Amino acid sequence: MSPEFKERSVCGYCGEYKRCARLILAKPACELCRLRFSRAPKTCPGCGEVKVLAFYDSDGRPACAACTGAKPVYGCATCGREDSPFGRTCGPCVLSERATALLADATGQVRPELLPVFEALMAARRPRTVLYWFHRSSGPAILRAMAKGEIEISHGVFDRLPQDKASVFVHELLATVGVLSPFNSRLEQVTPWPKNHVMGPRE
Repeated sequence: MSPEFKERSVCGYCGEYKRCARLILAKPACELCRLRFSRAPKTCPGCGEVKVLAFYDSDGRPACAACTGAKPVYGCATCGREDSPFGRTCGPCVLSERATALLADATGQVRPELLPVFEALMAARRPRTVLYWFHRSSGPAILRAMAKGEIEISHGVFDRLPQDKASVFVHELLATVGVLSPFNSRLEQVTPWPKNHVMGPRE
């Protein structure tokens, strides 16, 4: 049977009668179980890379698409990696696109002065955490205004901004990555996010 089909059957993973559009390890899988499986990549015994092991190789071991000759349906549509799923595109690729848009100047490229910020965001251990911050904090709006030249990139500008968690965090972030010189920060009283998330190795 093809790894992709459109029959309603008993899901081999949750046991419910649903539309199962894909086979995973030779068992029909519903969409919810497929998503769960795709979000749990493991080290492939064939190539040693972290992939979605949804197929059997010639030795009967769960392995990745590349090692079994199967269609790479779990890879990122942009770069092909399978270890950081985020819809059809992986977390790092989504983060790169959105961080570039956030920090871009009039040329559409990351403003040179803010390139260290872009590099630090891309080095985050968990791209999803940074993407969540983009949507749930007012801090990114400060960076966007700096990228567009609406406010200056300086210590002084933070004296004129509200002294809330978002502005204090961005101030500390700029100092941590070397865009601004070090200063006596109050951030340790607010959140350890820069040290714990921004400066770690990426996923």
